Amino acid sequence: ATILAEKYIENNNNLDVMKKLYKLLCFLGLFDKAYEVYEKISLMNYSVNPTYFMPTFLARGEIGKAYQQYRNESITDVLYSFFEEKFARFSQDDQIAIESKDVILSCYGPGDEIRFASIYNEFKNLSFDANVTCDIRLFPLMERSFPFIKFIPVFRSRSIDFEHPIELYNNLPSKTLTTIMDNNLIEIINSDRCERFYLVTSLISQYRNVYPDFDGEKYFCIDELKKNYFNERLPKDRVIVGINWRSSLNAFARSEHYLSAEEILPILDIEGVCFVNLQYDDCSKELE
Repeated sequence: ATILAEKYIENNNNLDVMKKLYKLLCFLGLFDKAYEVYEKISLMNYSVNPTYFMPTFLARGEIGKAYQQYRNESITDVLYSFFEEKFARFSQDDQIAIESKDVILSCYGPGDEIRFASIYNEFKNLSFDANVTCDIRLFPLMERSFPFIKFIPVFRSRSIDFEHPIELYNNLPSKTLTTIMDNNLIEIINSDRCERFYLVTSLISQYRNVYPDFDGEKYFCIDELKKNYFNERLPKDRVIVGINWRSSLNAFARSEHYLSAEEILPILDIEGVCFVNLQYDDCSKELE
């Protein structure tokens, strides 16, 4: 498939074919070839979400450049179209000085938010408490771990449903924003409490530019009561390993990043280990 696609794009500047070839090359770990496709697409000035090309920069060790792609991701255009006066966009080389009335928006899924939280300890030296949103499910964890940040819990959802009724979002200018905002956040943004707001992803390249920037230190604080509760329930004579195998957004294009329940079965036979199911949605049918 890669050979056919490579031959095709030699004489045809077809964006769809080039994007599929790029994804396939990344999937196969052929990042040097994928980078060549990226360069070809760049020369064509096609409109492609910059985050699409992050894997090639990460594979080349260009950590800062990879994370700079977040600053021009497509959602920034959407936010700017609705909040031109308050939403802040940044070029890839801008240094962002966090101000006391900035509101920093967490985004993507809870797993991404947990990863992005690794930069929050960089806010310790501010002379004020930064304002940062978080998924309401993570609010206790975030508030406990980063007491120098004012967290704004947000009901984020990909859809309107029983758990996320329209009443939480009916003041948003577009339904597409439910993955980032709710009515409470809109009220804050439109008030004097907020002079500007931007995505937390705009800050990542500023704090994670080269490998040594990843210090490997833990950044979350344990809930001692819950720790004691689970310690009493879990066996003492085995290693405890938490496991989950996929995202709740289980689309075909994302399946390359995850395992199926069947694929993890062999490791469950490892002796001396107690595996704890941490899959956070209904997975009962997969486990039957």
